[in-house]
Amino acid sequence: MHINISFLFILCYSVSCTESISQTIEKKIKFRHIELKSKLSNSNVTAILQDSKGFLWVGTDDGLNRFDGYDFKTYRNIEADSTSLLRNKVLTIFEDNQGVLWISTLNSGLHKYNRKNDSFRRIKEFSGQDCQIRRVFEDDQSNLWIAGAINSKAFVARFDKSSNQWKKTLFPITNDPIQSIIQYSDTEFWLGTRFNGLYKWNYKTNQLLPLLLANKDPKSIPGNYIEKMLKDTEGNVWIATRNGLGKYSSKINSYVNYNTKWRNKSGLFVNEIMDICLDGHYIWIATENGGLSKLEITTETFTHYSYDKNDPNSIPNNSIWSLNRDRQGRIWIGSYAKGLAVYDPIETKFSEINLSLSNNLVNAILKDTKGRLWIGTEDGIALQENTGIRYFKHDPRDSKSLSSNPVNCIYEDRKNQIWTGNWNGGINRYNETSRNFERYLPDPNRNNSLINPNVFSISEIPQTGELLVGTLGGLFILRDQKKGIFESVVDKRKEGDQLIQTTYVDSHGAIWIGTYNGLSQYSIKSNQYKHYFFTNDSTEVGDRVNCILEDHKGRLWIGTFSGLRQLISNNTFITYTIHDGLPVNIVQGILEDAKGNLWLSTTNGLVDFDPELKTFKTYDESDGLLTNDFRRKAYFKSPDQKLYVGGKGINVFNPDSLTVNINKPELFITDLKIFNQPILPGAKDNILKHSITETKEIFLQHSNSFFSVHYVAVSFTASYKNQYAYKMEGFDEDWNFVGDQRFASF
Repeated sequence: MHINISFLFILCYSVSCTESISQTIEKKIKFRHIELKSKLSNSNVTAILQDSKGFLWVGTDDGLNRFDGYDFKTYRNIEADSTSLLRNKVLTIFEDNQGVLWISTLNSGLHKYNRKNDSFRRIKEFSGQDCQIRRVFEDDQSNLWIAGAINSKAFVARFDKSSNQWKKTLFPITNDPIQSIIQYSDTEFWLGTRFNGLYKWNYKTNQLLPLLLANKDPKSIPGNYIEKMLKDTEGNVWIATRNGLGKYSSKINSYVNYNTKWRNKSGLFVNEIMDICLDGHYIWIATENGGLSKLEITTETFTHYSYDKNDPNSIPNNSIWSLNRDRQGRIWIGSYAKGLAVYDPIETKFSEINLSLSNNLVNAILKDTKGRLWIGTEDGIALQENTGIRYFKHDPRDSKSLSSNPVNCIYEDRKNQIWTGNWNGGINRYNETSRNFERYLPDPNRNNSLINPNVFSISEIPQTGELLVGTLGGLFILRDQKKGIFESVVDKRKEGDQLIQTTYVDSHGAIWIGTYNGLSQYSIKSNQYKHYFFTNDSTEVGDRVNCILEDHKGRLWIGTFSGLRQLISNNTFITYTIHDGLPVNIVQGILEDAKGNLWLSTTNGLVDFDPELKTFKTYDESDGLLTNDFRRKAYFKSPDQKLYVGGKGINVFNPDSLTVNINKPELFITDLKIFNQPILPGAKDNILKHSITETKEIFLQHSNSFFSVHYVAVSFTASYKNQYAYKMEGFDEDWNFVGDQRFASF
């Protein structure tokens, strides 16, 4: 039986944000930790490389690992198996321009990885002696070079393609291995050593000359222990040492050193550099006990990232051993004792408000006509102004303070007055002059005061400018602001109708009320309620209404505990639920963007809904959101089209700045099983001559009647969102759409 299996990979949409953010908003870098439960062989990461097929190779103190975005496959020394690694501690990983991987291990020379057999060939010229290979690289003519120490002597070796042999050059530098090597010109190489700084070597004449040693001269290199050298596109040579970072500019023939004393101590946190990598106009710098730093080359300014035990998105710890930038622009970070982490710009789509909140549960957001940002939390208000941040809290000794700390809603009226609705605190009006609050609370000694202190909604009657106040005890109208006179507008149908969640005034001046028991419309003229039922018959079915919005076409949308509802006619609704594409049925907030799409904040992510195409696209924490669980009333659209959504903190974004991720991952078959037993290449059954990943055809006997293939799309951005489909031609009539399942059984 000849098997011909075709796979279709369904790409998930992914977006990235390129918007310019004002100084009050910080696009925070988040580092995602690759959990050790993914079976990384060891938590000390010594080397990282993404190969030409997309796999990530991770070297550790105890084994080499291949990562596909889901799982690690580990390679270690196997006793009596000459096709395994000779030692387990990996020093360096390199891929040449032919796609061949080269791996060096501690005191054991060099290995060449055989993809077809998924095995290693030990290079005999170096494996039988005390050989530490610290660097592998290719020159401008694609010649392969290695450098390090052999039998305690510094050496460089080049692979001669014509003779198929390695040509070694030993240097009279004892106990000082070559740590790094770069090609500076056609015949000139720079060699960085462990103890004696830089050397210049002409491989044609074999002339070796000391180039530079560290000394007190600021124009020298910062240290003699050279860890790594890189050459950028401008011809600058970057020299990472255990005493700071140096830059040699060939244009002006001078050195600049960046260390802890740079520009009045605005440079590195510590000088002991373990690795560096280029990232466009930036250089990432890994340090020992000093965290991770990023140098902007043009402005020569540093940004530092440190471990924070209270922030799960900080770097794993402050000892960073290895760095790598992959082809999609991710920065991979290998740490000491804490494994692997990644900064993925594609995941950081949503900026966040950079405010320190005593309680980060955000209930209300408002950007007023003066450009000030009001944030209501469970513990008071944070006000972001041009002059800084001001906080307001309840003070039992001050009658002009906020009436209570939990703030449920914030509203700006037509007179530009700011009002807050509080839990057990009625409503508060902010006094711009005195910067305090006037309280409107229930008063048992007055008949016309606010009756219920738990306020969830404030809006305005268009005709009069009077405030509509929604409480857990019904709807109230503030008839006289100065005297604090309220009129109760009681809906006597059911108790749930008095528990008001939201009020909304549409473009026609109609007042909509969302309660624990459903949707109503209130008429000021008749002082009557009209009730709507969320069914197509006259059955009275209530539902908790969280939010209401009229879109630019005049359509009314209602967010409820049972999904998103659209009012079609008098008592007819279209309802969208998880069966239509929502991640969860609880819709907390609705905002409309400039294109007419609706952004739905839910208790399980932020959803972009296209009302015309009826499509849903969900974003979650993996996309840079602070939380998946958003709060009622914690949403706002500013005049500049920015959308604010809150839950645990606040995210802010402009939907027009979100672009589709076009990085299409490669798809590979990774395993073949027959009767649930893995089939290995070169086994006696002769089914696989090579690794399944490198195999184009498989022939099975009729007796192999039950088999399965395992597959993976190598993806590192929210790989769990990838959706798969498979089809065996001649067996399946159509595609089998299997979600995130990564195997097919026949």
